[in-house]
Amino acid sequence: MVRDSLVSTAQRVQKYMKHINWTKGKQITAIILIIAVTFVVFLLSRGTRDEVEAITVQSQEYEEKIVAVGQLQLANETTLISEVSGEILSIGAEEGDVLLADSIMISINDSDQNFQLEQKKASFENAAAEYQQLVDFDYASAKQELISQTSKKEKAQKSYEAAGSLYREGALSQIDFMEYKSDYEAALAAWNTAKLKVQSLEEGGALRSSASAQLLSAKSSYESALNDQKKYQITVPWNSVLLKIYVSEHDYIQPGKALADIGKEGSYHVVAELDEKYFRYLEKGMKAMISLGDSGKSNSVEGSVDVISPKINDETGTFEVKLAISDEFRYGASDLTVNVEIMLIEKENAIAIPFDYLIDGEPYVYVYQNGKAVKTGIEYEAGPSSNLLITDGLLEGDIIIMPGPSIQDGKSVKINKGVEAS
Repeated sequence: MVRDSLVSTAQRVQKYMKHINWTKGKQITAIILIIAVTFVVFLLSRGTRDEVEAITVQSQEYEEKIVAVGQLQLANETTLISEVSGEILSIGAEEGDVLLADSIMISINDSDQNFQLEQKKASFENAAAEYQQLVDFDYASAKQELISQTSKKEKAQKSYEAAGSLYREGALSQIDFMEYKSDYEAALAAWNTAKLKVQSLEEGGALRSSASAQLLSAKSSYESALNDQKKYQITVPWNSVLLKIYVSEHDYIQPGKALADIGKEGSYHVVAELDEKYFRYLEKGMKAMISLGDSGKSNSVEGSVDVISPKINDETGTFEVKLAISDEFRYGASDLTVNVEIMLIEKENAIAIPFDYLIDGEPYVYVYQNGKAVKTGIEYEAGPSSNLLITDGLLEGDIIIMPGPSIQDGKSVKINKGVEAS
């Protein structure tokens, strides 16, 4: 404003001199005065450079991260359901315990089932014994009997044929001949009976097939009873962590009753819901730190981004991320709330500047050089924060200027000492 006022005054003096008739000496004096005023205006114009805000670029440790809370969970979490009714006799584990595969966790009273099981077991054992008797003894005895009857049949047949010759020659009476014939027919009948018995007892025979069917039926009934018996002994299918128990000893339960929740041991992961603004920054495999409560970094465990859900929840504006977690995480519980830090950028000796120092959002900044603002191109990485990680274009110690409407490339500026960073 001072400069503008002085310039305006000089202009008025010049205009005024044109309308008055001064002496030559006075004119020379006025000209000298005008020159002096112009010089003062020049000096003042040089001393009124725009004051600007600026910061000094410094190298430091830099990180960009997403901070959230998540739920600790186990893979293959499942609820064990009772298939039978009865009284809870015993519970062999407590919440948080690790159980080996096929370990019995809960026992249910099975007295009635035991009685049925013993009956079906006895029926199966009897059927098995009878079948083995048939195969090992009856079949062998029948074959021996067939051999004996074959010998008798052949002998009676020879006697009958010889008697027939004698009878035709008149050397044997009809009564005697008929006795030989009767003996032969009896031997033949006995042989046929022995043959049929062997055929029925051999593989594929009627008696063996019937005995086999009875054995298979008894076995199936017994195995079914065994399976039913197992329903009274609640076991875990794999090495498991007992997460929650819903029953107590002496409770009487019905089929369909929830007994306990288990999860597969060593399969912990963390599920977190993140704001959709972070979606474009996440990649599978990114490092994550997981900690419980205010335990801090010293007690945190490293994990990594494992699954990124591609679906955004329209109601909450969030998406789900699953984090793989190290087995070193020692808290044996599910649905435990944990702190999550997902590391997007980690650099040592990095240069970072606020986003506001970009010129019109483009990859340029004003660098302070020799009293002037010099437009300089840069390269950077951007995360979700308001800072930019500079990868090229700036060096430690450079002073960058906050852009403004009056700042232009090459314009003289004055650094605001109260704002400049050291």
